[in-house]
Amino acid sequence: MFRELAQGNELVSAYSTNWNLFVRNMTNNAIVYMKPQWYGDCNCATSAACTQPSELFLSGFVVSCFPLESFLRSTIECLYVQSCVDQMVSYVGANYTPSVLNNNSRFVMNVSIDAIVQQMFIEHWSFNISFESFFEQCRPTSCSYTLIERHDLLDVATTLLGLHGGVTITLRFAVPLMVRLCYKLIRKRRQTTSEVMPM
Repeated sequence: MFRELAQGNELVSAYSTNWNLFVRNMTNNAIVYMKPQWYGDCNCATSAACTQPSELFLSGFVVSCFPLESFLRSTIECLYVQSCVDQMVSYVGANYTPSVLNNNSRFVMNVSIDAIVQQMFIEHWSFNISFESFFEQCRPTSCSYTLIERHDLLDVATTLLGLHGGVTITLRFAVPLMVRLCYKLIRKRRQTTSEVMPM
Protein backbone atom coordinates (compact mmCIF):
# COMPACT_ATOMS: atom_id res chain seq x y z
CA MET A 1 0.00 0.00 0.00
CA PHE A 2 2.86 2.36 0.82
CA ARG A 3 4.36 1.68 -2.60
CA GLU A 4 1.15 2.74 -4.37
CA LEU A 5 0.77 5.83 -2.16
CA ALA A 6 4.34 6.95 -2.83
CA GLN A 7 3.84 6.52 -6.58
CA GLY A 8 0.38 8.12 -6.69
CA ASN A 9 1.37 11.16 -4.64
CA GLU A 10 4.61 11.61 -6.60
CA LEU A 11 6.83 11.55 -3.52
CA VAL A 12 10.37 12.45 -4.49
CA SER A 13 13.07 9.94 -3.61
CA ALA A 14 16.04 11.29 -1.66
CA TYR A 15 18.31 9.85 -4.35
CA SER A 16 16.31 11.46 -7.22
CA THR A 17 15.66 8.03 -8.68
CA ASN A 18 12.09 8.93 -9.65
CA TRP A 19 11.95 12.72 -10.21
CA ASN A 20 14.53 15.34 -11.12
CA LEU A 21 13.88 18.78 -9.63
CA PHE A 22 15.09 21.88 -11.44
CA VAL A 23 14.53 25.64 -11.49
CA ARG A 24 14.44 27.56 -14.78
CA ASN A 25 14.82 31.17 -13.61
CA MET A 26 16.46 31.92 -10.27
CA THR A 27 14.37 34.87 -9.13
CA ASN A 28 12.46 35.74 -5.98
CA ASN A 29 9.45 33.81 -7.27
CA ALA A 30 11.28 30.85 -8.73
CA ILE A 31 9.21 27.84 -9.74
CA VAL A 32 10.52 24.36 -9.12
CA TYR A 33 9.77 21.97 -11.96
CA MET A 34 9.65 18.20 -11.73
CA LYS A 35 10.81 15.97 -14.56
CA PRO A 36 10.23 12.20 -14.33
CA GLN A 37 13.22 9.86 -14.45
CA TRP A 38 13.33 7.57 -17.48
CA TYR A 39 14.51 3.95 -17.37
CA GLY A 40 14.62 2.69 -20.93
CA ASP A 41 11.23 3.46 -22.49
CA CYS A 42 9.47 3.66 -19.10
CA ASN A 43 9.19 6.73 -16.88
CA CYS A 44 8.45 7.03 -13.18
CA ALA A 45 5.49 9.39 -13.73
CA THR A 46 3.42 6.53 -15.12
CA SER A 47 4.82 3.47 -13.36
CA ALA A 48 6.96 2.62 -10.35
CA ALA A 49 7.91 -0.66 -12.05
CA CYS A 50 10.50 0.94 -14.34
CA THR A 51 13.90 -0.72 -13.94
CA GLN A 52 17.36 -0.81 -15.46
CA PRO A 53 20.49 -2.75 -14.47
CA SER A 54 22.45 -1.23 -11.60
CA GLU A 55 25.57 0.82 -12.40
CA LEU A 56 27.44 -1.24 -9.81
CA PHE A 57 27.39 -4.08 -12.36
CA LEU A 58 26.28 -6.65 -9.82
CA SER A 59 24.27 -9.33 -11.56
CA GLY A 60 20.63 -9.26 -10.58
CA PHE A 61 20.63 -5.80 -9.01
CA VAL A 62 18.45 -3.16 -10.68
CA VAL A 63 17.69 0.53 -10.20
CA SER A 64 14.05 1.55 -10.04
CA CYS A 65 11.97 4.61 -9.19
CA PHE A 66 12.24 4.10 -5.42
CA PRO A 67 15.00 2.42 -3.39
CA LEU A 68 12.42 -0.04 -2.02
CA GLU A 69 11.31 -0.91 -5.57
CA SER A 70 14.96 -1.36 -6.56
CA PHE A 71 15.49 -3.79 -3.70
CA LEU A 72 12.28 -5.77 -4.29
CA ARG A 73 12.72 -6.05 -8.07
CA SER A 74 16.34 -7.20 -7.78
CA THR A 75 17.24 -10.88 -7.74
CA ILE A 76 19.58 -12.84 -5.48
CA GLU A 77 21.68 -14.40 -8.25
CA CYS A 78 24.77 -12.40 -7.19
CA LEU A 79 24.65 -14.06 -3.76
CA TYR A 80 25.30 -17.47 -5.37
CA VAL A 81 28.60 -16.40 -7.01
CA GLN A 82 31.68 -15.81 -4.79
CA SER A 83 33.28 -13.21 -7.10
CA CYS A 84 30.08 -11.17 -7.08
CA VAL A 85 29.85 -11.40 -3.27
CA ASP A 86 33.49 -10.27 -3.03
CA GLN A 87 32.74 -7.32 -5.30
CA MET A 88 29.73 -6.38 -3.16
CA VAL A 89 31.84 -6.57 0.02
CA SER A 90 34.43 -4.25 -1.56
CA TYR A 91 31.69 -1.66 -2.28
CA VAL A 92 30.43 -1.86 1.30
CA GLY A 93 33.88 -1.96 2.88
CA ALA A 94 33.20 -4.85 5.25
CA ASN A 95 36.00 -6.53 7.22
CA TYR A 96 34.83 -10.07 6.51
CA THR A 97 33.92 -12.10 3.45
CA PRO A 98 30.60 -13.94 3.67
CA SER A 99 30.16 -17.26 1.93
CA VAL A 100 27.82 -17.69 -1.02
CA LEU A 101 24.32 -19.12 -0.73
CA ASN A 102 23.93 -22.84 -1.31
CA ASN A 103 21.86 -24.22 -4.17
CA ASN A 104 19.57 -26.24 -1.89
CA SER A 105 17.08 -23.39 -1.64
CA ARG A 106 13.64 -23.77 -3.19
CA PHE A 107 14.06 -20.22 -4.49
CA VAL A 108 15.83 -20.20 -7.84
CA MET A 109 18.68 -17.79 -8.51
CA ASN A 110 16.71 -15.42 -10.71
CA VAL A 111 13.64 -15.06 -8.48
CA SER A 112 12.91 -11.50 -7.37
CA ILE A 113 13.34 -10.51 -3.76
CA ASP A 114 9.68 -9.44 -3.82
CA ALA A 115 8.66 -13.05 -4.57
CA ILE A 116 10.78 -14.27 -1.65
CA VAL A 117 9.25 -11.64 0.63
CA GLN A 118 5.76 -12.76 -0.47
CA GLN A 119 6.74 -16.27 0.69
CA MET A 120 8.04 -14.73 3.98
CA PHE A 121 11.55 -16.15 3.34
CA ILE A 122 10.28 -19.59 4.36
CA GLU A 123 11.93 -22.51 2.61
CA HIS A 124 9.57 -25.22 3.79
CA TRP A 125 6.36 -25.29 5.80
CA SER A 126 6.11 -28.31 8.07
CA PHE A 127 2.86 -29.22 9.77
CA ASN A 128 2.78 -31.44 12.83
CA ILE A 129 -0.80 -31.70 14.02
CA SER A 130 -1.55 -34.12 16.85
CA PHE A 131 -4.93 -33.93 18.53
CA GLU A 132 -3.88 -36.72 20.88
CA SER A 133 -0.94 -34.64 22.16
CA PHE A 134 -3.22 -31.65 22.57
CA PHE A 135 -5.71 -33.59 24.69
CA GLU A 136 -2.96 -35.23 26.72
CA GLN A 137 -1.40 -31.88 27.53
CA CYS A 138 -4.62 -29.92 28.14
CA ARG A 139 -6.63 -32.75 29.75
CA PRO A 140 -10.08 -31.23 29.24
CA THR A 141 -12.87 -32.62 31.42
CA SER A 142 -15.34 -32.46 28.58
CA CYS A 143 -15.40 -31.54 24.95
CA SER A 144 -18.38 -30.05 23.17
CA TYR A 145 -19.04 -27.89 20.22
CA THR A 146 -21.94 -25.91 18.85
CA LEU A 147 -22.79 -25.92 15.21
CA ILE A 148 -24.81 -22.91 14.11
CA GLU A 149 -26.35 -23.17 10.68
CA ARG A 150 -28.56 -20.85 8.73
CA HIS A 151 -31.03 -22.47 6.41
CA ASP A 152 -30.49 -21.56 2.82
CA LEU A 153 -33.01 -21.48 0.00
CA LEU A 154 -32.41 -25.13 -0.91
CA ASP A 155 -33.20 -26.29 2.65
CA VAL A 156 -36.42 -24.27 2.73
CA ALA A 157 -37.52 -25.52 -0.71
CA THR A 158 -36.77 -29.15 0.23
CA THR A 159 -38.72 -28.83 3.49
CA LEU A 160 -41.73 -27.24 1.77
CA LEU A 161 -41.78 -29.87 -1.00
CA GLY A 162 -41.53 -32.66 1.59
CA LEU A 163 -44.35 -31.13 3.62
CA HIS A 164 -46.51 -30.75 0.49
CA GLY A 165 -45.86 -34.36 -0.51
CA GLY A 166 -46.69 -35.65 2.98
CA VAL A 167 -49.95 -33.68 3.16
CA THR A 168 -50.93 -34.84 -0.35
CA ILE A 169 -50.43 -38.53 0.47
CA THR A 170 -52.24 -38.20 3.81
CA LEU A 171 -55.23 -36.47 2.21
CA ARG A 172 -55.32 -39.01 -0.64
CA PHE A 173 -56.07 -41.76 1.90
CA ALA A 174 -58.01 -39.71 4.47
CA VAL A 175 -60.48 -37.92 2.17
CA PRO A 176 -62.08 -41.06 0.65
CA LEU A 177 -62.43 -42.57 4.14
CA MET A 178 -64.03 -39.39 5.45
CA VAL A 179 -66.40 -39.20 2.46
CA ARG A 180 -67.49 -42.83 3.01
CA LEU A 181 -67.97 -42.23 6.71
CA CYS A 182 -70.04 -39.11 6.06
CA TYR A 183 -72.09 -40.94 3.41
CA LYS A 184 -72.78 -43.83 5.83
CA LEU A 185 -73.80 -41.43 8.59
CA ILE A 186 -76.16 -39.56 6.26
CA ARG A 187 -77.69 -42.82 5.01
CA LYS A 188 -78.13 -44.15 8.52
CA ARG A 189 -79.83 -40.93 9.56
CA ARG A 190 -82.25 -41.12 6.63
CA GLN A 191 -83.10 -44.68 7.48
CA THR A 192 -83.78 -43.74 11.08
CA THR A 193 -86.01 -40.83 10.13
CA SER A 194 -87.93 -42.86 7.55
CA GLU A 195 -88.71 -45.66 10.05
CA VAL A 196 -90.31 -43.35 12.58
CA MET A 197 -94.11 -43.36 12.17
CA PRO A 198 -96.26 -40.69 13.51
CA MET A 199 -99.14 -41.70 15.86
